Amino acid sequence: MNDFSNGFLSLMRKRMMKRKSILLGCILCLTLFTTAATPQDKIEFLSGISMPGKVVKITDEVIVVKIGSREREFPLDKIYAVTQDGKRRVINEKGESPAPPKRDKVEAKEEKAKEEPKKTIAKRPGKKPKKRKKVSPRNIEKRIKKAEKNKPDWWDDVKLEVPDTLDLTAWRAPSGMDAKEAAEKFPSSYIWSKVIPNPDLWKMGVKLAHQCLKKSESNASQKTRIMAELAGYYKNLLNDYARAAHYYRQLPAGSFGVDVGLGDCYFEMGNADMAAELYKKHEKTVGRDADIVRRYTKMGEIKQALKVGAAMVKSSDGRDKAISLLACGDAARADGDYKKAIEYYEKVKDVDVPDRGDAKKTKDERSRVDRMKHRAKVAARMVKLREALDLSKIPDGTYSGKARGYGGDIEVEVVIKGGAIEKVNVTSHKETRFYTAMQSIPAQIVQNQGLKVDAVTSATVSSDAIVAAVGAALEEAMK
Repeated sequence: MNDFSNGFLSLMRKRMMKRKSILLGCILCLTLFTTAATPQDKIEFLSGISMPGKVVKITDEVIVVKIGSREREFPLDKIYAVTQDGKRRVINEKGESPAPPKRDKVEAKEEKAKEEPKKTIAKRPGKKPKKRKKVSPRNIEKRIKKAEKNKPDWWDDVKLEVPDTLDLTAWRAPSGMDAKEAAEKFPSSYIWSKVIPNPDLWKMGVKLAHQCLKKSESNASQKTRIMAELAGYYKNLLNDYARAAHYYRQLPAGSFGVDVGLGDCYFEMGNADMAAELYKKHEKTVGRDADIVRRYTKMGEIKQALKVGAAMVKSSDGRDKAISLLACGDAARADGDYKKAIEYYEKVKDVDVPDRGDAKKTKDERSRVDRMKHRAKVAARMVKLREALDLSKIPDGTYSGKARGYGGDIEVEVVIKGGAIEKVNVTSHKETRFYTAMQSIPAQIVQNQGLKVDAVTSATVSSDAIVAAVGAALEEAMK
């Protein structure tokens, strides 16, 4: 090939490379332009507030929007319109939006009836618990066996730093001993008074219980007491249900605490049938029905919860009757039957404590019933607030509220932003046995964007008080 041919080919190659570069540049610019021009999703509330975010899904009841790194749920009946992938559609008519299609006379009458103010609180479909993926008994057994053979992941990172005055061979203080003195010598008293009120020490407290268990091999009764409390620590403090189940199984079967505790573990690990089998054993146990009612409610078995609760109300008086009425009210509320819930709550105020033949015992029980009457009154108010709650009408800001807990007032701060609950913080409390309520209840309120929560087992009073405090803050914010 001559020089002319080589030069010509070289020139053609350069021109083709130049054209290719220009073409690639055009494609890149077009891609960037298209990406930049992609409209952002947006939801518009009936109140007039708009909120940008990525629409994740829309169901018959809620719309899920990702704002930043967080997903939030908003009730569909609060939404005016939604823009998704550049397409806007109206969800609920308002203002000057296009008129709805014509209805026949029957439909118009039904629509008018819906718009008229309700004289009483009617039943609404309750928000059914999310269906858990059912875990087979075989897989639950595998988890328990694995927990039995292995130390917790955190074990080596937690140091056992306890007072030298503690006697690790003597677990529990004798009855009647001064609480402060007992906490200096007996591990159980130390854990209840110093460890449980401080979540940062929970793992250390569990490690302390294990050390005491090792030193009690020759003391069968003390070993049983330690395992019972250790099972409760794993379940209520650390939510380590597999290890809790292992220790419950080491205890004598048949008692209420053991069977129900083990049932709780089975339910939390994913098998409600295994849990219900154990709960059913104690449906008619005097004085314990309220606990069973709450557990059936949490499982979504509302009919069974109310059946057991009603039997207890009929056969009891005083404290047991008051606590059973409260539990029935909570079950009806979870089912969305707000009218029935309020009926149960209002019955609590009529509960009286007969003379028990012991002045101190009678006085103490009446004091407890008075606290339950207060809880019932607050619960009824919270039901009515849930009916009227409209977050879209609350201006952005931080609102404070408080409510009576078991040990005193619980104070909270609620942050509202863009018609949604951004954050809930417990700022002050005097509770001691609140377990995970201080973290779990605020998280549920933010997740559910409202006052519907599952109370923390064994910390019902603290759980209810946090909800009531948040309700008081929102109630004030709506004025």
